[in-house]
Formats: sequence, structure tokens, C-alpha cells
Amino acid sequence: MSFLFRKKALVLSLASCFAVSAQAGENVVDIMVLYTQDAVDYVVAGDIDAQIASYINYSNETFKRSNVNLKYRLVHKQLFNPRNISRYGKVNSSSLAAFAENSEVANLRKKYGADIVTLVNLREEVVKGNSVYYTCGIGYVPGGYNNTFYSNASANAYNLVGVECGNRTFLHESMHNAGAGHSKEQDDYNSESYRVDKSARGYGQYNRFATIMAYPHVFGSAKAVPYISNPAIYNCDNDSCGVHGSADAAKHLNKMGDKVANFMVTKVVDTSTPTDDGTTSEPETPKTDTPETPKSKPNPKPKPKPISVCEKDSLDGNLLDDGDFNESGAWESYTQSESISTVYTTRDCGRDYIALVSNRNYFYSGAVQDITAKVESGVEYTLSAKMGLSGNYRSRSTGSLAIQVSDSRGTYYHYVANKSLAANTLSKLSGKFKIKSRGTIYSVRVLAYGPGAGTDFYLDEVLLKKVEQPKVKETPKPVISYVLDENFERGAGNWFGYGSYATNSWQYSTSGYRSLITFNRSSQYSGPALNLHGIIEPSKRFKMQAKLRLGYSLKNTENVEVVLTYVNSNGYRKWETVSAKKVNKGQWYDIEGTFTAPAYNLRSTYMMIVGPSAGTEYYLDDVKVNRVQ
Repeated sequence: MSFLFRKKALVLSLASCFAVSAQAGENVVDIMVLYTQDAVDYVVAGDIDAQIASYINYSNETFKRSNVNLKYRLVHKQLFNPRNISRYGKVNSSSLAAFAENSEVANLRKKYGADIVTLVNLREEVVKGNSVYYTCGIGYVPGGYNNTFYSNASANAYNLVGVECGNRTFLHESMHNAGAGHSKEQDDYNSESYRVDKSARGYGQYNRFATIMAYPHVFGSAKAVPYISNPAIYNCDNDSCGVHGSADAAKHLNKMGDKVANFMVTKVVDTSTPTDDGTTSEPETPKTDTPETPKSKPNPKPKPKPISVCEKDSLDGNLLDDGDFNESGAWESYTQSESISTVYTTRDCGRDYIALVSNRNYFYSGAVQDITAKVESGVEYTLSAKMGLSGNYRSRSTGSLAIQVSDSRGTYYHYVANKSLAANTLSKLSGKFKIKSRGTIYSVRVLAYGPGAGTDFYLDEVLLKKVEQPKVKETPKPVISYVLDENFERGAGNWFGYGSYATNSWQYSTSGYRSLITFNRSSQYSGPALNLHGIIEPSKRFKMQAKLRLGYSLKNTENVEVVLTYVNSNGYRKWETVSAKKVNKGQWYDIEGTFTAPAYNLRSTYMMIVGPSAGTEYYLDDVKVNRVQ
């Protein structure tokens, strides 16, 4: 069961804005901000972009001064102007529910990988007797327990901010989406019983101060201080800004920040590069010694014969430069800290050079070569190399070959081959790969890596060639446009385990090198799940297909079902079985079925693959969904 609470912020704030840069190890939370035309009209000179930048800078500066290891990154902003814009005009619970259910918003969130989504509109006036109040912001608080978010936490990361209310309100509402609550004096709905961390709340002292998540008016004439509750900081009216074990939102954000930063798969790549310390130096001019002129030249030695190197026929047609390491300059260190040198043995053909990769601080330290201009997307290639451990290592270690691809959607890897290596013996690794770009390709590199940190390794005869395909006339197949096409080569994405664990696996796969495994399943209804909200359209008919293979199981035959769970804004759930099939151990099965998406508004639509008995493990790959007539 999931729990959901609405929080209202009744605070106004004006604050200075400071630019802040990322620090090592920060958890980067991607933010998408949409805004109404009314919000644009309210801002002085209509500069809504400056207002949004102020939100982000104020938040990051507050994180920094509060010792919170978090950074907000704006990944997208745009005008939000649907036909029924009146539903979204003011800050209230019905506008928030409509915003969270809007399919256009869900599509944008998926496209830009936004962990938290904000709509900037207008505050709502509330009249109580002779008093007038304003609702400045409202946001969902994802439920959880024992420092663990419920699996639907990402679906609740939406908030509304009144443009009149300032930077503090923006940070307050987005922190609700990250699991933080109000101060102890104002917690409502018994919400602290269902939060991830009960101490993740605001803090204040009467007539003195109130931190970001606390309402100043609850504490008399308290001033609003730009700090997140943290008992280790004593800058709140010269007093502690929190209470250990009771009011420490900074601890919660530091502990759960990585979970918030992974609410959605990152789609926008940070292309900024760190600057140096401003110092420069000119290269030294090498000193030369002028040899003395000999007084006489008796019997000068003949000039030595040029040293020959081994040229190997097996490397003909190599797309790589210097795959045999007879020259230098084509290969680079992957982390910029490794050393790549060459050693050689003398053979009948001449010197046979081998690369030695040393000074390795990580298992992924290795040698790389850029092949961007030499490969094409969608074309199959073979990659092979010889690798071995140097020195007198008694234990074996794994060597690996991979292709690193950076495109407009991010950086990912094709894992081509791996093999157990021994000392002073070269073993051949070989495999095939095909680049499936999901955007504009920026770079493609070959990477050889793998043995444990501190272990030097040899590398030789690295060969890259295109796989020649026989020319066969084929009847063109109809082009199918998939709204979901997941092969898990880049990770588990937004899939999660419902009553189970779900993660990437290299054990089995179909079209690539990875699949999704689900394990520790508590019942037959547990299994991998994905929220299709923003992927499928209401009232349209779709076909889903996937490949499934049983792993550990006490039975030779198991039942498998694909079910859809529809959840509306009231929490009502409806189950629909899309496909059912019996499967046996030891092979992959095709699972498919069709369904029609409901016409009414939904908060979430979860596709789940369930059925096998509790404890049974199974693998999932090549999950696809497409529109059908």
C-alpha cells in the first residue's frame, strides 16, 4: 500500500541569489519547471527565465550553507498552456492532482528525465472570517518507512508554486517531493508516521527563527532563516538549526539524495568541464650537450641496421590505429591517471611490441581509442584483443572489452567480451557489437579494462573489423513505431521490483548483453513493474511483447502473467490481465498481448510481469509496446 499526503506552504520570501557549482560527490536532482501565462504576466518585465534561475540558485546556495550534499539542475523549462488551463491556474489540491495526471507533462518528464516537476502558477486566496490567507505552494510527499521510499515515490514528485511567493516556497515544495515534512508543531494528517524519516522535518523556536520546512507564523514573530534543519549548524539566531534525531532534514537529504536523483533516468548530459586552478606553465626547453669533436676518427663503427618490427597478417583490415602497439599516440588512458608503456620480445620477424597498462587506481582503469569516425550506427562489428596479467600474480582477474558511446541522450556501454586472465599469459577475448544510437552521436571509444585496482595488465593485437553480411534480397518489413523499446543494455531504467528486487544482469540476454532479473519475490503477484503513464495514450489500443526466461525455481513449469494496474487520483486500483502463459526452465519464451488504455484520467498505469511461485527468479528482456489499429 502506498501513502500520499498534501502539504501547503504559506510563506513569502525575498532572497539574494548566488551561483553555485557542483562539488565532487554531489547528488544531482534534475528539475523541470513549467509555468502558466499568468505567471509570466506577473513577473516584472515578463522575465520568467530569471525567476526560475533564481529558484535554482537559491536552492543550491541553501543546500551548500546547510551542509546538504545535493544540487538542483534545471533540465527543461517551458510555457504550460493546455486547452483546459483553468484547471491549473491556482495553487490548490485539485490543480496539483490534474497536473500530476496530465499526459503532456508526463511525456515531457520522461523526455528530459526530470526527477522533480514544478508548475509555477498563481497563489490562491483563502478567506476565513475576517482574515485573508494565501496558499503559496503545494506538493506531494512520497511515503516510505525505515529510510526506504515506497516504489511509487517517483510518481509523487510534483508540486505547484505561486509565482508571487518567491524562492523559499520553491525550495520548500521541492523538498516535500524529496520526502521532507513540516515542523513537529504543525505536522498534519499524522503524516510523520508514514514518512521515510520522521526526523526529516523543519525546525523553529518561538519568536526567534524557522528553517525552510517550518512555517514562521507558527512560531510567533520568528524570522525565516535560509537554512535546512541541521543540528550541527549554529547559525540560526546564534543557536542550533535542528535537533538530533528529531529535526534533521539535512541528514535525510544526504542519506536519500541519491534515491531522489534516480527518480527518473537521466537524459540531459552535463557537458560542463571543470576548470583548472588558473596556473599555467611553459614547457621546459630540453637541455642539449654539445659533444666534443674527437681528435681522430680511427675505424668508425658501421651504422646499425634499422630495427624491424613484426607485421602480423591477422591484423590486416584493422579499423583501429596501432592495434599492435608498434607506434605510440593512438591509445590514451581512460581515467587520465594510468600509464601506457610498451615492452617487447624479439622474434624472427623482429620486435613484437606489447602494451603495459599500469598505475591503475580502479578496476575500470584502462586504455581507450577514439573510433567515432570509423564506425556507423546499426552496423555490426567484431572486436578482439589479447590480454594478460603482468608480474607474478597468483590469483586470476577478469579482463574486459567494451565500447563507450556518448550521444545526446547520455553515455552508455556495449560490453563486448570478458575473460579470466592469468599472469604472464595472453588470452584472447572476442565478441560482436552493434551501436544503437538513441540520439546524435558525440563520440565512440574502444575500452580495454577489467583486472582489479592496482593490477597491471598486458594488451596486444586489438582488432576491430566490420562483419561482412551476405547480400540477400529481403521483402521490406513494415516499420513499427514503438512507444516503449527496452533491452536493458543501459541499466534497469525506471523499472522497479514490486514486492521483489529488480536489477540488471549479465547472466542471460537475447539481443544484447544484458537483461533484467527479478528475485526475492514475496508472492506470485510480485515482479518487475514499470509506470506507463506518459508512454501510452488514453483510449488507444496497444500491443506489448517481451521475452522471459526462468532462473532459480523449485518447479520445472511456472505460470507467467502480464497485468496492468490502473490507479486514479483517488487511489482506486483496477487490474487487467493482458497475457498468460506457461513456461519451462532453460529457454526464452515470447510473451505478448494487447490492451486498450482507459479513457479516464489516471495517476499511474503500472505494467507488471508476475505469476511464478514465490521465490522463483526470472529474467526479462526486449520489452516492447506499440500502437495497433
